[in-house]
Amino acid sequence: MGAAFELGNMKKNLVVFIIVSAFLAMCYLGIKHDIPNLDPAGTASSIPMQTDGPIVSVMGLEMREVLNWGFEDGHFPQNWGWGEWEVREGHLWGKHETGAITAYFLPVDCGQNFIIETSVKAVAALPGKTLSMQLLIRESEWVHFETGVSILGNSNDTVVRHMARGTNFICDIIPSETRFELGQWYLMQIGIINGRIKALVDGQEIKLADLKYPLAASYTGPHFSLEFGEAEFDYFKVYALP
Repeated sequence: MGAAFELGNMKKNLVVFIIVSAFLAMCYLGIKHDIPNLDPAGTASSIPMQTDGPIVSVMGLEMREVLNWGFEDGHFPQNWGWGEWEVREGHLWGKHETGAITAYFLPVDCGQNFIIETSVKAVAALPGKTLSMQLLIRESEWVHFETGVSILGNSNDTVVRHMARGTNFICDIIPSETRFELGQWYLMQIGIINGRIKALVDGQEIKLADLKYPLAASYTGPHFSLEFGEAEFDYFKVYALP
C-alpha cells in the first residue's frame, strides 16, 4: 500500500513538473525568440469594457459581465500569439504538436479584481500524450505574474497555478469529480478577487487556500494555451466587481 501511494505521488509530481515546465517554456519562447505576431498591439485593451453589463453570480460572487466575445464574430480584435489557430464554425480551434505551447492572447486590461471564463472542448490528443487545455492571464509580455487553470484530457485532473515574480505560490494538481473526455464541452473560470485566487472547472469550484497573494498592479494578458493535441474554445468573458 505504501509503495503504491508513493508511486501515485511520484506520478502526480511528474505531471506538475511537466505542466510547470510547459508554462515556463512558453514564457521563455514568447519573450526571447522572434515569434511572429508577438504582442503587436502592446498591452492596451483592444475592446472597451462595458460599464452597464448584467450583474450575475459567479462562484458565489456578485459580478458585472464587462466583456463577452463569441467567436462566431471572428477572431478577437488585435489577438496575437503563436501556433495554429483558426475560427471554424463559430469556435476558435487550436492545435499543438511540437515546440512551444500554442498560445492565443486576447488583449484586454482586466485590472486586479476579475474572473475570466471560457468553454473548451477537447478535440484530439497526440498518441501517448496528455492533452492540456489552459486558461491563463499575465500582467504583460514580461511575465512577472501569471495565474491560470488547466484541464488534463482523459483524466480527472486540473492544475491551478499562481506565479508572482518568479515564485509559484500555487502549483497544484487538484482532482475533479469530472473525467475530462474528448468531444465534451467544459466550463473554465480563473480569477483574482481581493488578492485571493478563484478557480472553477465544469461547474465545480476548486478548493484553494484562503490566502492573499502578491499581485500585479493590473493584468492585461488573458490567453488560451494548448499542449499535445487539439481543442476548440467557444467564447471569452470577463467579469469585474460591480
